[in-house]
Amino acid sequence: MPDLRDSWRGETAPASAPAPEERAQPAKPAPVSPPPPAPSFADPLAAPPGQLANFWLRILAAFADSLLLAAVGWLVARGSYDWLVEIGQKGRIIGWVITLAYFGVMNSRMGAGGTIGKLVFGLRVVGRNGEYVPFSTALLRAIVYTVPFYLNGADFSGLALDHEATLVLDIMLAVVVFGGIASIIYLYVANSRTRQSLHDLVAGTFVVRMRALHAPVTARIYPVHIAIVLAWCALIGAAVPLGLQYAASMPWTQAFAIDLKQANQFKAIVNADPSVAGSTVMVGYGWLTVFNSQPTAVDFVMVNARLRAIPDDAEKAAEEIATRLLQAEPDLMGHQRLTLIVRYGYDLGITSDWRTFTYSGTPAEWRAKLRQDGAALPT
Repeated sequence: MPDLRDSWRGETAPASAPAPEERAQPAKPAPVSPPPPAPSFADPLAAPPGQLANFWLRILAAFADSLLLAAVGWLVARGSYDWLVEIGQKGRIIGWVITLAYFGVMNSRMGAGGTIGKLVFGLRVVGRNGEYVPFSTALLRAIVYTVPFYLNGADFSGLALDHEATLVLDIMLAVVVFGGIASIIYLYVANSRTRQSLHDLVAGTFVVRMRALHAPVTARIYPVHIAIVLAWCALIGAAVPLGLQYAASMPWTQAFAIDLKQANQFKAIVNADPSVAGSTVMVGYGWLTVFNSQPTAVDFVMVNARLRAIPDDAEKAAEEIATRLLQAEPDLMGHQRLTLIVRYGYDLGITSDWRTFTYSGTPAEWRAKLRQDGAALPT
């Protein structure tokens, strides 16, 4: 009987297995390309996060410096009050010099790039290379920053200027004060790319955090900010003469011109008093309320006189001014009321102190009072 096992093996036995190196390798997965990078919305000309000082840190540092300078001004005035009263508005020059010395030295490499306020909040003033700036640069920065604020409210009433000179002075003051202060505030708020305000742009400086010191600043300001600042200053400069020209075409201009002429006449009389350092005079109409009575329209003259020195008696100083006015104009050019404001004090810009006294009455009341005190007045 045949061996079926051999037949089965011969017919059905598989071929010999391949060598291990000949076996089929598993297919390698196809390489997967990395996903495309997500679109970046970062400004390529902006500073890296955390390099520049933000708005609030700079405001807090400026506030701290203001308190420190006010304390210095108070100490200066404490030891020289009488002298500061005598020099009046010129005291602002002293305060300005103190301010320039403080910001110029402290914000330069001599002061390690920061005022006391900046040191407290970890800020430094640097150039574009990230290093401290020289004193000359810090001083220029301080001048641009402080001039608009020191000229704001400055009293030029003691200057004898004609109409053209007064107009030029008004235009210059308007551009420097209103244009300068508005530009400083606008750039503080709007210039988020470089955080430079007007004084930083002029001096080429940046305020950075301490941890970013020595790192170059590559940020660039948007040109539109510079265009807005220039346009605003030009608008302010043009507004003064255009406003005067417009006012000259109004129907009330003639009456206003008469009031202005009278005010200048009264001002000349007041400024002739040797005890007066300067004055402003307003002539016009207002409402007077006495106790609970109904307001009544009053044609008035209001004189604001700054005294050269501390008077022994402020009321007597006011009476001397009133005597001069009534001797020159017995009926006050037909006006119904004379209000005299006499004041003395000092103004350093960084701090000030004024004492003000107000006296008011009709021309008849003033004459009665002055004659009672022995003043020689025309009948």
